[in-house]
Amino acid sequence: MNKKFLYVASSLIILTIAACGPATPTVSTIDIQNTAVAAAWTDIAMTEAALPTATPVPFTPTPTIQPTATIPWIIFGTLTPTPIPSTVTVNVENTAKGDYLNISRSSDNLEYRLGPIASGAYVIGPNDNYLIYCTNGGDVYAVKFGDQYLTLIGDVRNFSAIQRNVPPNLQLVIFMNNNRYKVDIREGRFSQNEIFFIPTKFTE
Repeated sequence: MNKKFLYVASSLIILTIAACGPATPTVSTIDIQNTAVAAAWTDIAMTEAALPTATPVPFTPTPTIQPTATIPWIIFGTLTPTPIPSTVTVNVENTAKGDYLNISRSSDNLEYRLGPIASGAYVIGPNDNYLIYCTNGGDVYAVKFGDQYLTLIGDVRNFSAIQRNVPPNLQLVIFMNNNRYKVDIREGRFSQNEIFFIPTKFTE
């Protein structure tokens, strides 16, 4: 009997304590939503705080290029000498007897006919007073304008074209060296040349 009573009393005490204990709190839906939003904003703030801060690049001013002053060139001489136009014209007339040179000079209205002479090439002197003539056979002549006779000053008969009876490709160039005029006789087919002094009686 006493044991049964103790058992019942113990059970009542336990039930009483359990009934008096704190009730399980009930969380509303609004509280859950507010908590989720607050957590999301906290994550965003922490993410932005973790991003590296952009370091501002210091501004370096670009120097302004000042215009360069244009310095005019002072030309003391031309690179290519300007040829002085000759006052002499020579017209070659081919005949059965040979070539005639019809010479005219505008500076003093000189006109005359020189020849006959074997075919060849010529060059007019720089002072328009004479010409040098080289025949295709290799004879080199000088003549002063107005004269009817040619003076032999050399020959290029040793040129290969002349030796082989091939019409030579002749070119004559007058130049000055050591205060003396010279003529360079050039043959283009075999690339040969020979130089002769021009007598001063023609060049003066």
